[in-house]
Amino acid sequence: MTMAEEIKKFKLREEKHVMTEVEYMAWSPSMDLLALGNKNGEVIVNRLSWQRVWSLSAPSEGDKVGGLAWRPDGKVIAVGYKSGIIRVCDVEKGDQVYIAAVKGAVTNVVWLEQSKQLSEGEEHYAEDNSENYLPSAKQQQTLYSERNVSKEQSGLEAYERFRYLTSQKELNLLIVGSDASEVSIFSYGAFPTAIVDLSSDEIPECMSVDDALISPDLSCLSIILKSTVEGIIQYRIKTMDTNLLIARHEEIRLLAAKYVMVASAQMELQVIIQQMCEAWEDILREMDSRLLKLAETKRKRADTSVGNDFLELLLFGTTSLDFESFLLTELTDKGLKKLGFSVENSYSNIQKLVVRQLQRVSQNITAHLSDLHGMSQWYDRYAVLGLRPEILRDAVRTAGAFSVSGSELQQVIDASMKNFKAFFRWLYIAIMRLSNEQLPPDLAKMTQHDINFVAEFLRDNFGEPEDPEPAAATAGDEGKSKPPQVFRLEKVGQYLKNEDVTQPPNYHENPWIQFLNAATFHKDSKVLYPSMLGKSLLQRKELLDKAVGNAVLEPAKVIGASMSPVSCFSLFSVKESPEPSSQPPKVCQFTDEDLGCIWTAYVQEYFPCKFLYIMCHPVSDVSSVELIKIHIGRIGDPDLDDSIQGLDRPPSDEHVFLDFAMFNSQTLTLLLSEAGDEEVSLLLQLPLSVLPKEHFTHLSPAALDRDLVLPALNAGPLLPAAGVNYQTNASGLAIAVGGIRTTASLLLKSQRRIRLFLLEEGDGDDDDDEDEDGPRSEAMMTMSRDGENGGDDDDKENMAD
Repeated sequence: MTMAEEIKKFKLREEKHVMTEVEYMAWSPSMDLLALGNKNGEVIVNRLSWQRVWSLSAPSEGDKVGGLAWRPDGKVIAVGYKSGIIRVCDVEKGDQVYIAAVKGAVTNVVWLEQSKQLSEGEEHYAEDNSENYLPSAKQQQTLYSERNVSKEQSGLEAYERFRYLTSQKELNLLIVGSDASEVSIFSYGAFPTAIVDLSSDEIPECMSVDDALISPDLSCLSIILKSTVEGIIQYRIKTMDTNLLIARHEEIRLLAAKYVMVASAQMELQVIIQQMCEAWEDILREMDSRLLKLAETKRKRADTSVGNDFLELLLFGTTSLDFESFLLTELTDKGLKKLGFSVENSYSNIQKLVVRQLQRVSQNITAHLSDLHGMSQWYDRYAVLGLRPEILRDAVRTAGAFSVSGSELQQVIDASMKNFKAFFRWLYIAIMRLSNEQLPPDLAKMTQHDINFVAEFLRDNFGEPEDPEPAAATAGDEGKSKPPQVFRLEKVGQYLKNEDVTQPPNYHENPWIQFLNAATFHKDSKVLYPSMLGKSLLQRKELLDKAVGNAVLEPAKVIGASMSPVSCFSLFSVKESPEPSSQPPKVCQFTDEDLGCIWTAYVQEYFPCKFLYIMCHPVSDVSSVELIKIHIGRIGDPDLDDSIQGLDRPPSDEHVFLDFAMFNSQTLTLLLSEAGDEEVSLLLQLPLSVLPKEHFTHLSPAALDRDLVLPALNAGPLLPAAGVNYQTNASGLAIAVGGIRTTASLLLKSQRRIRLFLLEEGDGDDDDDEDEDGPRSEAMMTMSRDGENGGDDDDKENMAD
């Protein structure tokens, strides 16, 4: 095969403008989608045609994007922020599927997949089918009608998308680096698998992670660290042994799947409690507030209490003038009907949520945690990863106790509905009699049982507040007035506040509670669920979340601590640039699975720079490395490349690097500029196979940062001139490559203009013909220099909705 037949060249498709300066670009590996992170912290996903798919604003004002990474199949994207927040978003709508947080500001995000050879090996475990035997979520009904709502409206679609994260057979790992000397690894972008602390006594200063990757065989974690001391930026490479990760990758995959089930149930539980709080409307407290106002007036006049007024009305049918005025003008029979309907409707909706949803989800959480507890009993498979039986047993008991709390809330709702119905019925009759209106025949009579029931209700809810620790009266207390009366008509809402329950049910009459109080055998029981007496539903959920977090997040500490350092050596150092707009040095790592090696490409100066370094070493051995230093002179060999004669511009004898990116495991994409002419940018491919083996120097890693002097190889003659794409009137800043159609994007220095390219087969001629959608002439390919400097109007016209 001749060189002309192998030539591939980036062809310009079109140029687009954006409203806000772009800082990050990342192409989807499976679709023609480009993710852009701008300086406002917003993430925008556009198609190759520049149709906007969705946008995502920053989690908080002033937050910045710290990194973008697509999942290897391109269906999910992870966004890291300087606040330490990680968002995992679905590519279809941009909906947030999962959110996590790391220590420090995010500086690097990479999403990698394990080798298919590992995933295609013998399976030692059957697939988890526990969900087939657990109650599943159904389309919920709206709160105020019997009409069914869609999955998306009910929130079920979000839970299904979250569970879908672990549907892939291959284990994929989201690697997040921060500026706090720490690397966090998430299996499937959700399960916290490892937290790796990179600080050491030898390197006291705090370091930020510039790049990190795990080899496809999961045997090595290679990290590029950057630290700044007294104006000198030091770059280091640190490699970690990940034997536990490779030895237990199947178990980690199953743990991740189980964790996602638990976490999705917790998310669903949060939504259910939120719906319960919405059903518990403010109108439930309306009568309390009105009665408090009346009680305050009576207290100031040293009059009788509201409770006495109610009892007088119940026993004798008479009351004071101000209380009568309150019933006839403030409350009224119509207001009482409206209040009663609201209370009954709200209680009914909360009751449905408790019976149909709350108990189902809490039972699912208990079942999944029980599975994890059983897995933790297998020490050499799961306990070695950090699953602790005692912690998981406590989590199961806490989840079981939360599940039981649904029954308690159900009893409180039943009792409250019965009490309110009787109280409102009696009060309605009293108001009708005071207003001399005719009573309906079915309400005209009240039995002695009804009177006793109402009397008990008044005693429980309108009694004087009790002092739990009454102190002896002193002379100074004689003139003090009593504290204002507090009414406690509504008992369900106390469970929806993050505070202790003020009026808990009478547990002492419960036979089960009596039995537990009389016995002692259950104190250390591994089976019986403890009680959460006196705690609200929100407090119980906090206890559940804490117990689950302690149980399922422990493996991240254990696996991270198991990763032992293999080597740490200095790569290079450079003095900080006084220009804030200068582009810092770049280090890029990638692996070649076929060769079993790790490539590291880097520059030792601020861009633009003359030399590019490419280093290679085996995945499992960092005792020696192979290093080559290249520069790009005149591109193309005049004796072999006839296309040089057909160029419409004289070739340059020297080029400088503006940026570079990994195209695949055997190729780098270079962004160059002609020396002395910043307005001409070049895009070309550099196959690593064209670099002669004899020009690589074998070195000890310790010799890399010791004023190393290497001869520079001129790689220009090794590259075909027909494979170069010249972009005039384009001062390039950064490139991004990838995608199923081998796309590329060139970000210009204004950071508001992006040129889009497709990699196509070259024909050996340096023509500029494009496909049907692309430009047809050199004039269309070049953009005016004025457009870059003052294109605000063009920006607005070219922004896609």
